[in-house]
Amino acid sequence: IEPRSSPQTLMDEIFEPIRNVYNGPEFNAVLQQIMEILPDRFMLNDLRTTRGLAPCPNNLTDSNRQAHELRLQRVPIVVPISELVLGPHAQLLKEAGHTLTDFIFLRMGEHGRQGMADPEVDEFIQLAHSQHRLLIGISFSSMPVGETKILQIALQICKHVIPPTGRGQETLRHHPAVIALLAGQPKSDAQIEEVQSLQEDKRLLLLHRPVDFGWLFPKLDAVVLHGGLGVTSEALRAGIPVITSGILLLDQRYWGARVHDLKCGSAGVPIDQLPSQIVDLACKALDLRADNDAPADSLSRGPSWRANVQVVREVLLAQCQGDEYGQRRNAEAVYAAGMSSDLRAVVQDAYGHRPSSRRVRRS
Repeated sequence: IEPRSSPQTLMDEIFEPIRNVYNGPEFNAVLQQIMEILPDRFMLNDLRTTRGLAPCPNNLTDSNRQAHELRLQRVPIVVPISELVLGPHAQLLKEAGHTLTDFIFLRMGEHGRQGMADPEVDEFIQLAHSQHRLLIGISFSSMPVGETKILQIALQICKHVIPPTGRGQETLRHHPAVIALLAGQPKSDAQIEEVQSLQEDKRLLLLHRPVDFGWLFPKLDAVVLHGGLGVTSEALRAGIPVITSGILLLDQRYWGARVHDLKCGSAGVPIDQLPSQIVDLACKALDLRADNDAPADSLSRGPSWRANVQVVREVLLAQCQGDEYGQRRNAEAVYAAGMSSDLRAVVQDAYGHRPSSRRVRRS
């Protein structure tokens, strides 16, 4: 009897061409330009013209208009992103004359290496470890997902996720604990049952204040994030799988796609679809089994997200050249670009050469 194909695999194959389009740079360039011309109190052109600068052209193109203008004026561009994480796109950027360096992690002062500890969070984590529970963090940063949706996702994880384990890992077969960061999220008066009970049992921690991700992420086992470059790079550096979701604007879909391509987590899942998928995704993110522990017919057989992201972490650390947080390399690259006699370090008369632009003065 011929084995049946996985429905999820078939759907992935059907929608792969569409996914490649809306994760691509051309679609993102058009969407960015649309966002810039939507009526708003502070439109980009309003900001430019009030400062005596020429407005951006009002036509839509499938290329990054700002990057094209900088290249046209021979202004050096430093991209503080790891080539490993950029994948095939890294070569395209280098061919366009960009200088690729590495991620910047702004760790400073006496707490630089470990980050700023949070006593309440630390106590919660220690208790979860004592109960042999794995830990998942949820943060959508400033993306307006809403407290209600985040709580629904947290409850699904707390109630229904059991990490797949292998031989000798049976003690970890418990529902995970969840830390949900709610600062800046639209509040809701809706009361969700069981939230208070989970909080009292110390299985769910709700925070309405920021936490240092450089300190927090290495203590977690997986994260649900909105797909921003900053949080995604923090998670990869910490070596933890990423489930990407939220409203998925602009580069957020791209970074979700890159995490998926690296086999370190999911592609971007629209927030309205996440509650129905989070249990399966969280189980995959928390899969602790070695390859030979997974059933032969298991879709997860092979290196897990967890194993792959640990490899990515080790490569990132090996490539840092003694500059653990990327500050020195980026500073040197910017200095070298600014001092170059072959390149111009200042933009002049931006968009002034375009027929659709009005020349005002030098910027």
